[in-house]
Amino acid sequence: MEEDWSPCPRCGSNKVQKVYKWAIVFALFCTAGCMFWIGLLFPPLLLGIPVAIILGFIMMFGKNLWQCQDCKKTWVAKSKPFTVGDLIKYLAIALVIMVLAYSCGSN
Repeated sequence: MEEDWSPCPRCGSNKVQKVYKWAIVFALFCTAGCMFWIGLLFPPLLLGIPVAIILGFIMMFGKNLWQCQDCKKTWVAKSKPFTVGDLIKYLAIALVIMVLAYSCGSN
């Protein structure tokens, strides 16, 4: 199981499954592509293309979803608290990026 797993808030079941947001993003982008080709025959459908693309980008950067296999409720995963270890990790990454940027810029 994933570390941000939680039981179903509706029925309390432990039969939960992560909903992969990349599958949803892929489906939205495919929908936009289909809307383009069908929109050539029925032009009002072309208005749905930007909506599908924007929703795809929102889902791409959205939070993880979980779905109960018993009652089919879907909910947003609770985010874990920010720890000192996370802060150190992000500061180390920022330091490496600054060093690389400085070394590339000082020719």
